[in-house]
Amino acid sequence: PHWEFLQQPRFAWLQTFFPKRILSFEEGLMKPEGGIYQRAIELAGVDPEQIFFVDDRPENVQGALDCGIRAVMFESVAQTRSDLWNLGVQSHL
Repeated sequence: PHWEFLQQPRFAWLQTFFPKRILSFEEGLMKPEGGIYQRAIELAGVDPEQIFFVDDRPENVQGALDCGIRAVMFESVAQTRSDLWNLGVQSHL
């Protein structure tokens, strides 16, 4: 249901701003198990520390961190915007 919500036209920028995404329900893998994060690393084709992951569940953030991914806990839009800005992601923010 969350993904369907994000497919609305008002969120169209997500499709271009984040050109590579992995959805656990499409992969048949679950967070916080390591397989979903490893699949994301493979898909991205970059080192894990170059991947940004945000989630509102501590166990999912920890799962990503355990795989070497840069992960932050979602606290608010403002905080996530700040996290992205600090990583050098500045457009569309």
